[in-house]
Amino acid sequence: MKQRFFDIIFEHLCHLQRRIGFHLKSLFYAFLDNDWGASNDPHLVYDEICHATLPSLRRPSPLISKDWQKSHFSNSDKICYFVVFGRSCVSEKKLRRRTPVRYKQVKNIIKEISEMISKDIQISDKFLEKGNFDDKDILLVDRKILAFQVETKNGKLWFPTIRGILHWLPEIKWAAVDHGAIPFLLNGADCMGAGIHLTDISIKSGDLIWIKDEEHGKPLAIGIAIVDGEEMIEMKKGKAAETIHWIGDELWELET
Repeated sequence: MKQRFFDIIFEHLCHLQRRIGFHLKSLFYAFLDNDWGASNDPHLVYDEICHATLPSLRRPSPLISKDWQKSHFSNSDKICYFVVFGRSCVSEKKLRRRTPVRYKQVKNIIKEISEMISKDIQISDKFLEKGNFDDKDILLVDRKILAFQVETKNGKLWFPTIRGILHWLPEIKWAAVDHGAIPFLLNGADCMGAGIHLTDISIKSGDLIWIKDEEHGKPLAIGIAIVDGEEMIEMKKGKAAETIHWIGDELWELET
């Protein structure tokens, strides 16, 4: 019953994004113990979601607020929606200077990434390419963008993209955020310290880090640490990391 409820809502939202020309970046939902009776009509819930979240010129990527949740759902419902819309558009930015390379040509890059995430990366038997996107050099492995070069206060450094994180699964240089921070990160916002619950305490200010969902451990964004890892955990306000790449951005959506 629960799954069917959300399947109906998701089906309606997908139809909506095709009809109005908006891209549905993500639909997050969480539900706790609840008696899913006839009182919860998914079609009515869909209408309420759209009323609260349809994008506008002044508010291109709206979110459902906690106040809206409280006013539309009783405590017994125990349901929370996060709907994130983004504008559908074709970016003028393109992957440029895409060139096949031999392993020995990128050996030092692989070594740098391996040291950065403490992983022994073995890709000598893969199809390798280099390119440039948005003034950043990128590394493609079997036609997937798995790493990019980022300008930091410590110089230009290579680091995995989100797809690279998913591929290599590093266990260091991470910060974990609660579910309340997820919609904002997926809209390109910087990572606030108040949303961080756990970190790799070896992180230093200026380090490249990856930001993950605390509950599931899935990567959400790549950022540059503004403060050390230990300080991130203690922060009550202010920015902990500058977000430079996130799920749904132009690099993520780039066709390769």
